[in-house]
Amino acid sequence: MGRYFFDLHEDDLTISDTVGEDLADRENAGHRASYILTQIAGDAPLTDGGKRLSATVRDEANRIVFTATLNIVGEWGELGTEPFG
Repeated sequence: MGRYFFDLHEDDLTISDTVGEDLADRENAGHRASYILTQIAGDAPLTDGGKRLSATVRDEANRIVFTATLNIVGEWGELGTEPFG
């Protein structure tokens, strides 16, 4: 069991975690980071272009133990166009 901190990065914005979470190990911390990114992506506004979200996981000794990155690419289609296939 250890305490892990999740620093979140979206484009030029960084939010540093000062509270952290107690988790069994760094593998669980990596899964948690991936889950957090999918939750943020679900709330992100739809835009034409892209968005890059990342989470850096630190342990109690302030060492980076995991980094997850999620790239979202959005592109609006023309109304009335046929789908691929």
